[in-house]
Amino acid sequence: MDAFIGNIFNHDAELVDYVRKLFGYAINGHTREDIFVLLLGAGGNGKGALKEMLQAVVGDYYGTMSKDAVVTAPGQKASSKNAPTNHIYELMGVRLAVTDETAEEDQVDLGIVLAMTGSGTTKARCLHTNNVEFTVTHTPFVQTNYPPAICATAIKDNVERRLRAIPFPNTYVDANAFDPTNVTHRLRDNHLKERMKEEESRRQILSWLARGSVEWYDSAEGLGSPPKAVKDATDEYLREADKLQMFIDQHCEVGEGLSTLQAEFAACYGQYSSKRISYEELRRRMDTKGFKRAKNNDSPRQFYYPGIRCSYAI
Repeated sequence: MDAFIGNIFNHDAELVDYVRKLFGYAINGHTREDIFVLLLGAGGNGKGALKEMLQAVVGDYYGTMSKDAVVTAPGQKASSKNAPTNHIYELMGVRLAVTDETAEEDQVDLGIVLAMTGSGTTKARCLHTNNVEFTVTHTPFVQTNYPPAICATAIKDNVERRLRAIPFPNTYVDANAFDPTNVTHRLRDNHLKERMKEEESRRQILSWLARGSVEWYDSAEGLGSPPKAVKDATDEYLREADKLQMFIDQHCEVGEGLSTLQAEFAACYGQYSSKRISYEELRRRMDTKGFKRAKNNDSPRQFYYPGIRCSYAI
């Protein structure tokens, strides 16, 4: 197990130790770290094999978490207040809650995620049943090839504190596709799944998890500060997820004496992000960036943003 994990993470000792302690923490059912985890990387990078290993040894403590529990697809409407929440109900008693792969345009549902990562209890119900209240015991792991977008207004609040992005940097390929000049290429072990079914392999996986759990219990700071690889991946994810900030950085000039009409800015940003934005939502998001909407004295019904000029060409 140590060799397998080391190979996945390029023998980065700090990252390997952190991942072991992270999964060891998750299996014990505590939620005091208040985190959710993104398992990041393109396909064929070891995420699937690691997931199958964990599922094989922890049994019912492993749960395949519906994407509906953490993400919303483009155009998906919010559920009504009294709608069934099967995807939450199914997490009762689960400790490792892992999603299937998310789609490119999926967006993290922050309200649900933040509620899931806090300690305490939550409520859920299936169709035609009453609400059931239960203690949260799971750590959510979102497995994705595409980092799901996060609403820009929330990035500076609780998300940054609770998010941990684990990078899976390599790609495992068959011998006929292996390129020795590609530093991310690793030879696929076509017998790995068969070996995973062996009793000795399962014993090693369980021992690895138990070691991580003991390390977490023995540490005064719990998981502690994430290693550089996790911090860098998390920071990069947050930058990419904040499309408004990317738009400002790439297509706007900031400074005194500059301004952009609200209608123009909204149209340009909507074109850039491929998603229409209301004036009120734009105002809220721009407030978080330090740009306060102002009223045009010459045209009271017209608003603009002082201090920023948009150069995006529609």
